[in-house]
Amino acid sequence: MKALLAILLLIASAQPGKAAEPLPDTDLRGLVVAALTHYIRPGFAALAEASAILRDRTGALCEAPSPVALDGARAAFTDTVRAWSGVEYVRLGPMTEANRADRLYFWPDRKGITLRHVQRDLAAEDPGLLTAEGMAEASIAVQGLPALEFLLYGSGAEDLAAAPARYRCAFAAAVAANIAAISATAAAEWQDEDGFSALLLSPGAENPLYRNAEEAAVRITDIPGTGIHALRDQKLLPVIGSGPEDARPNLAPFRRSGLTNVALLTNLQGLKMLADLGGISAATRDRAPALQTAIDTVYSNSFAAMDSVEGLLGEAAADPERRSPVNYLALLTDRLRSLLQDQMPGELGMKVMFNAYDGD
Repeated sequence: MKALLAILLLIASAQPGKAAEPLPDTDLRGLVVAALTHYIRPGFAALAEASAILRDRTGALCEAPSPVALDGARAAFTDTVRAWSGVEYVRLGPMTEANRADRLYFWPDRKGITLRHVQRDLAAEDPGLLTAEGMAEASIAVQGLPALEFLLYGSGAEDLAAAPARYRCAFAAAVAANIAAISATAAAEWQDEDGFSALLLSPGAENPLYRNAEEAAVRITDIPGTGIHALRDQKLLPVIGSGPEDARPNLAPFRRSGLTNVALLTNLQGLKMLADLGGISAATRDRAPALQTAIDTVYSNSFAAMDSVEGLLGEAAADPERRSPVNYLALLTDRLRSLLQDQMPGELGMKVMFNAYDGD
């Protein structure tokens, strides 16, 4: 209770006054450069590296099935989920091309489309699906991490460790290769100095997306707020419901692999990392120290709340004795969304002109 009161006092002291003067164009460009250099490009490079290992280990599992090989593929899956969760909410540029974000992570999936499609394809054993071309043209529900999670962890997954390798393993290898290919392409496009990065770094009258430095910077500074909003609305609230009796643990992301908490915590950490490494936190602290202190405090308490959840978040939400940290996390993410979306842009002299889930 004392921690909650302290947060509320910080938020109250961070209430915005009249709109601040806009940041100079050089500062706005600096935010974009810092975010690209220190967060976005390294984050997608890490995703490409992790998913390449996932592809190789899944392929090795199929070539020589064993419990050790299955454990290796699952460990690589965990690393890839971590890498993905760190950049998941960077939904602009290369991630809007060719439906890459949804192909990597078809979510939310409240109707269980992924499970139905994967089970259908397992039963059909279509060899065409196992090629790179066939997988790229398949339903997006079977192309990414949720589909691979079921193949590696769902009902019947233990059979992957026993020879001979069957269609399920080949299917898993095809999905893993597809994840690696998408990730590598996205990472390369972020690194391309003449690609989407050039549009962010060179706003102007001839730029088809960003007419001035503020429009480009807003596209970056908007990510933490919209990311927290999406995390809360799409991943947290549908799972925890209004009380233990209303919780729906089966809707939790990555529940089969036991990575729900890992993914959510990494989402939170990634959004804060973007703000810190991208200079957004420093700019906010310079303009509105109390606001940035409140943001840092709510983030810190969110990490602590996530760490204190006993067991998987969905299961804890359904247990009256374990639900308290989950309720606290819901409150904290709501406060964080308000700070990042309702207050921070005004303090930086910015207008919110884009939504991170709108296409370019």
